[in-house]
Parts: sequence; structure tokens; C-alpha cells
Amino acid sequence: MKTKRYIFILFSVIFIFFASCNNTPIFSVIENEISLKKFSVEGNVLGLIEKDNNVYVANRAGVYVKNKNDEANWKEILTADRGIQKIASNSDNVFVCFESGNVKYYEAGNWKDVPGSGNIRIIAGDNIVFGYDESQEKVFKIVKNAAPSEVIHSGKVDSLFAAGNYVVVKSGSSETMYKADTSSAAVVAGLPGGVKGMCSAGDAGKIFVLAGSSIHYYNGSSWSDKTISISGKNHHNISYVPLSISYFKERRTILVGCQNGYTEVKLDDTDLTNLSKAKQVNPGEDGSTTPPGSASQYQTTLGGYHSDPILGISKGGSDYAVFLGISSGIIQRNTGLWGFYSDKREWNRE
Repeated sequence: MKTKRYIFILFSVIFIFFASCNNTPIFSVIENEISLKKFSVEGNVLGLIEKDNNVYVANRAGVYVKNKNDEANWKEILTADRGIQKIASNSDNVFVCFESGNVKYYEAGNWKDVPGSGNIRIIAGDNIVFGYDESQEKVFKIVKNAAPSEVIHSGKVDSLFAAGNYVVVKSGSSETMYKADTSSAAVVAGLPGGVKGMCSAGDAGKIFVLAGSSIHYYNGSSWSDKTISISGKNHHNISYVPLSISYFKERRTILVGCQNGYTEVKLDDTDLTNLSKAKQVNPGEDGSTTPPGSASQYQTTLGGYHSDPILGISKGGSDYAVFLGISSGIIQRNTGLWGFYSDKREWNRE
């Protein structure tokens, strides 16, 4: 009898543990009677791009697209026979690089090879595409119809961050930023240490840079001494640790993907680039892309997960959508692309 009693107690404890665990938000979703869709884009999200009224997203297995005003499922436009590494864009095309083989670009509904790009393993950019050739150990500008030839940087590279006319090259603890809108790339002095991400600040010559937990502004000629640091904790009482940023221009908001959920920075309406006047807003607070009425659903569904990348788009008027790549560790059923539509006011699988 004692054995049965102990077994009963053990199972009760196990059930209570799983029911209360922060990593099983599906219970709260069910309680809120929200029907989760099946993923169109599952697995780790490698990048999000808004371009020509479309939104593009990539995971290791493919590239997907849909019109930004469409809430239907995503259309797969590239199935990878080798693992996708990165996705980027310039003013004309979307580019993808792989574990092996040439970089490809998308044009008129077809994917075509970039000549001479067979050893490019990292790409980055939203206005100019930069690529790292691991064989030559050089960073080049990437264009669609010619082999990479314009060298931006020489030496081994671990990662690239790029936005507008700029690229940050990281190798170990070394970080260098280049301005590359002309034929001769120039080093930009004064780069803050610990770069994690960057985004255009309304035009290609001006950028926001995430370094450590702080966001900095560069106006094309100098760094502003006005910054803002990401602080505070999410509803799980876990500190926000920033991973990446993107600029939601229509809402004058910098979206910040973090290790546990996301947060955002509302810019001052009359002094957009003075970050000392900006304000951090967390999901569920007034002014957030996740409004107060949607706070509980966000918190129980996504608020504790690795959230990167992140992209906000305008759908006309006051309507908008936010897309978020979620990596939920062992809870693989929640790893993939999620979206929030302002008219539906709930987060759901994409």
C-alpha cells in the first residue's frame, strides 16, 4: 500500500511540475481558447526581409514569401537541397547563401546563381549585400551579375552585420565597421564594442547599432552621444538580453529581439534620432506592438522564448503586423515563425 501511495504522490508531483512549467505555454493557450495554426515556416528562422510589398523569410530548408497585406499561408519559393545559411537583400533582389555552392538571387520568379560565389558562406545586408568568401578570407560586395571582386575586408571573419551602406565585420574580439556606398570602402571610427545587430534609421546613410545592451545612432559622419540601454525584466522575471534589432519606420519604433521575449524602443516623435528621449516599451504596455489586451496571450505563448529575428510591417492606416522567429529549445512544437496582426490582436503560428 505504501508503494502505491508513493507512486501516486510521484505522479501527482510530475503532473503539477509540467502543468506549471514556463516551457509549456500550450496549457495557457488552451485555457484562452486560442486555436494555434500549423506552421507554414517551422524550425529556426534565419532572416526576415520586407521588399516590394512582400515579406520574405528563410529557414534551413527553404525560402518563403507572401504579400505583406495577405494573412494566408506562406508560399515556398525555394526548397534547399543543401542547408541555407543566410538571407539578405539589396535595392533590387533577395539573395541566399548555402553550406555549399553559389549564392543565389531571386528575379522574376526564378532563382539564379551569382557567378564566382561558390565559397561565399555568410551574407548580410538590406541595401547593399556583403558576403564572406571563406576560401579567400575576404569580404566582398555581392551583385547579381558579376563575380565578387570589390574587396571590403581581408582576413578571417566569424560574422557580418550590415544595414544601409554599412557593414560590421567581426573576427574573434575584433570588430570593424566600413562605409561602402562608393567604390572604395572606408573604415568608420568610433564603433561601440560588442555589436550584435544593426538596422537602417530611415535611409541608407543613417543607422542604429545594437552593441551590448545599448542602441547607438550614426548619422553618416559621427556617432551621437545619445544612447538608450535595454533594461528591465520580462513577466518571467528574466532580464531582457538583446540579440538583434530592426526599425519599424511607420511606428517610429526599434524592435529588439531578446533571449527571452522581445521589447521595443519608441522614438521621440519630434527628435527621432535623439535616443536619450526614446522610451523602452515592453509587450503589453501602452504603445507596444503587443497592446495591453493581448498581453496575457503573448506572455503565456511566447514571452519566455528566444526571439530573433523580428520584423514589423505596415498594412496601411493603423494596421500592422509583427513577425518573430521563435526558438523554444526542447519544445520544438513552438519553434518557427510567429505573427501578430493588429486587427486580430493575437499571436499565432505563421
